Amino acid sequence: MADNFSFWLLLVSAALLGNCQPQQKPPASTTPKLLTAGNLKRLVGTWVRQDTSGPYKGGFQLVRINADSTGTFTSFKDDTKALGRAFFRQHPDFPHYFFMDGPLKVHYQPQRDSAQRKFSEGNVQIWTSRFRFDYYLLGDTLLEHDKMGYQGKLVRVHPAR
Repeated sequence: MADNFSFWLLLVSAALLGNCQPQQKPPASTTPKLLTAGNLKRLVGTWVRQDTSGPYKGGFQLVRINADSTGTFTSFKDDTKALGRAFFRQHPDFPHYFFMDGPLKVHYQPQRDSAQRKFSEGNVQIWTSRFRFDYYLLGDTLLEHDKMGYQGKLVRVHPAR
């Protein structure tokens, strides 16, 4: 009986002492931290993309970025404009217009390598409720890219004065 008691006493004391260990910090992440657009005032404003060719001819994207890294995203596409039929639609009853409007969140990562800065001043991610878009910032142009390569560009527009 004494051996059984000492076994349980040892087990309970080990469990209690094990829980008193100080919390260790998690290891530092190796991925670069994305900065908000507030850290790059040049992103603040209105950016537009007008599709002038391809299956979405006549469509547009409008992005408004605020100083607090939020904004709005508006996209409109007429799927039948260039092809005369619904593009990527599986059923003829689907509407041939695509419209999306909603809030967005912006992340920015500046280029650290001076050789890379000739091509891009930084990477910009625009997150909507349904999609994430990746861009390279080059002057007043955001070049959209994905795993398939270059997809288009957003150009900064200034209001008429």
